[in-house]
Amino acid sequence: MQPYFSIIIPTHNRSVLLKRAITSVVSQSYENWELIIIDDGSTDDTRNAVESFTDHRINYYYQEHAERSTARNKGIEKACGQYICFLDDDDVYLNNHLDVLYKAIIKQLYPIKIFRTGFISHYINKKISHPFYYGNSSRQSINFFLDNMVGIHTLCFHQEILKKHKFDIRWLHFQDTHLLIRCLLDFELEQIYHYTCIYYRHHQMGSNNLFVNNSLSRTENNIQAIQDLFHTENERLNKVVPAEKVNELVSEKYLDHAFSAISQKKNKLARVLFRKSLSARWSISLLTSYIKLSLLILIKH
Repeated sequence: MQPYFSIIIPTHNRSVLLKRAITSVVSQSYENWELIIIDDGSTDDTRNAVESFTDHRINYYYQEHAERSTARNKGIEKACGQYICFLDDDDVYLNNHLDVLYKAIIKQLYPIKIFRTGFISHYINKKISHPFYYGNSSRQSINFFLDNMVGIHTLCFHQEILKKHKFDIRWLHFQDTHLLIRCLLDFELEQIYHYTCIYYRHHQMGSNNLFVNNSLSRTENNIQAIQDLFHTENERLNKVVPAEKVNELVSEKYLDHAFSAISQKKNKLARVLFRKSLSARWSISLLTSYIKLSLLILIKH
């Protein structure tokens, strides 16, 4: 029987976390799915971790290390489901995730749409419920996702959408937003008001490895991804997004990375990133963050 959902997990050297993610898929109350695991050049026991599950719906593929956008695109090529979902190897679905999606899809009569549920972040003993999208237009949805974390694990795409749009393999960060905004320029989004996913924050996250060898290369790659989206889709985005939005996003991203640099004791880099944030666009809405970061830089100087 053809699977109704294809779930794609890219993974790299996280075998223990991966087993938790796989278990969350195997535990789904809705059962017509396939799980596609793309091992992005792992050197740990990832293969053994996957093979410890005997469920025939799990499919494992290995590729040389090429980052997760390439892995996700390979998963899309392998997918047989009518609708395609994504899950990172360190996150999980609640056991009703696919059932909630399926009921919404059949209620809508199987549309070529993007469906979205809600997610909760877990960090040590802290839990945060991220906002739902409450708008009803393409303009509102695009602005919402430019201002809020996408949460790729919440999204479910009709396969036809991902035949037209793929992850851009140039970008190490912002690739989820880059894809989703392009999709939203062509297709509608349906928000489902249920929290069905958990996003885990932990010490192995990629954001904790932004500044290897004190390099700003990953930060600049992130900035280039933002700028590329607005350059590539300039004509259509100008109709729905304020003209100053790109500089606002660049400024916020530099600021976010400055805070990450401080947390990783890269104080000199934090100062550089702070200056880049201010030069990209000074914003009164970021005043509190400016003050907080300035104090942190002074304290840790």
